[in-house]
Amino acid sequence: MNRYLLGDLPEAEASILEERCFTDQETFEQMWEVENRLVDRYIRGGLSHADRERFEGHYLASPVHRHRVSVARKLLSAADAMTASAIADQDRISWWERLTELLRGSPFPLKFAMGAVALLLVLGVIKFFNDRARLQSEIVRLQTENSSSQAREKELAAQIAAEQLERTKLSAQIDELRKRQTGPPPSPSPGRLTILSFLLSPINVRAGEGQKITIPSVVDRVQLQLNVNPGEQRQYQASINQVGGSQVWRQRTVNLSGGQAIVNVPANRLPLGDYILTLFALNSSGHLEEINRYSFRVIRE
Repeated sequence: MNRYLLGDLPEAEASILEERCFTDQETFEQMWEVENRLVDRYIRGGLSHADRERFEGHYLASPVHRHRVSVARKLLSAADAMTASAIADQDRISWWERLTELLRGSPFPLKFAMGAVALLLVLGVIKFFNDRARLQSEIVRLQTENSSSQAREKELAAQIAAEQLERTKLSAQIDELRKRQTGPPPSPSPGRLTILSFLLSPINVRAGEGQKITIPSVVDRVQLQLNVNPGEQRQYQASINQVGGSQVWRQRTVNLSGGQAIVNVPANRLPLGDYILTLFALNSSGHLEEINRYSFRVIRE
């Protein structure tokens, strides 16, 4: 307890001791007694040089503690003065006679001093319990804030995990589409259309640059997939133009599937060359506004 009051106790042990003081009355009373003895030793010069430096640097850093030491110093000074006076008169008069004489001969100074001492003690006790209540309230507030922070951390961790899962799914989709592009040409089935899908990403469009998509000759239709905001229920349109040339395809109704806009283009409308796909959406006033542009290059097999 002395090490705690002098600020020389490790933080973990100090926290355990503080909790015991707040929850166990016997520990609290013992701490109060140890603190009184420590203050008394400091005032009387009974501390070692190292402990005195710790006392002044840690204990007296608190305004409450400085006030307490000041009150104790006054009380001890008054007690020492009364003791010295009593010792001087010890050979002439008994302590009972001295007390009676003081009460009868000069009652006002003694009664005033005792009243002042009692008042200071009462004020000190009241201030101590007020400080104790304030500290307990601060502990409760910090515990509440800590609980809120932990809940927020769990919520953020869940959001991060969900985003990572979504990125994993998108990466798997991209890998699958790349495998389709680099794999062998699909074999046509009699009486059925052969459709090849590609996922396009919006980029800064410049002539002659873009994603490369390979369209085998057996493919009848090309399906271009564009990621859109799944929370927006809007009507989309799309147009495809040759780079530096004319429009080769326009789709006035673009269907949505799983957060993607699907643009279906006959394969014969996409000969070898560079193209720009522009995605539009109707705004609240009924006018078309451009959402994104996608650049791609068609390679024929």
